[in-house]
Amino acid sequence: MKSYTVHERPKPLADRIDRAADLVFIKDGFNFLAFIAAPVWMIVNRLWMVLFIYLVIMAALLLATDALGIAPGIRSALTLGLSALVGFEADSLRRWTLARRGWSLVGSVTGESLDVCQRRFFESWLPTVPAVATENFAGFESDPLGGKPGARPQMREPVVAQQKGRGFGRWRTAEGKS
Repeated sequence: MKSYTVHERPKPLADRIDRAADLVFIKDGFNFLAFIAAPVWMIVNRLWMVLFIYLVIMAALLLATDALGIAPGIRSALTLGLSALVGFEADSLRRWTLARRGWSLVGSVTGESLDVCQRRFFESWLPTVPAVATENFAGFESDPLGGKPGARPQMREPVVAQQKGRGFGRWRTAEGKS
């Protein structure tokens, strides 16, 4: 069984389908790429603060082992231990970074695969979310006409094609812009 936590951006979009497309699922468990190449994994996931802290700890570890004259085998074991710690805590580091950026934890879900987990989550989450929020969300200005006198709101139509294999469609304006 795999376990995922689900996170939502600080100012979610007004339309629930757009909100669903912006949700981030983070898996619990060991991250092999973070273990093998921690700095590369941190750069790919845009974990800048985590990367800075990792580099400071690694530099301090290497300087301390040099200053104390510790054998190269022990030095390698210490760096391997730090890499293993990053591998085990990689998903927690991503959650911490999202929380620092204002993302909120929406829920958690378990299942056999990511697809099953997403289906389970959306089956319980979508009925609780209004189709279009009436509050002032990031994707919905307080004045839907943009302050232009005589302007008409743009009509939206569903797009049949799926986006990034997530299993739900996106919406586009009549002009074809999303």
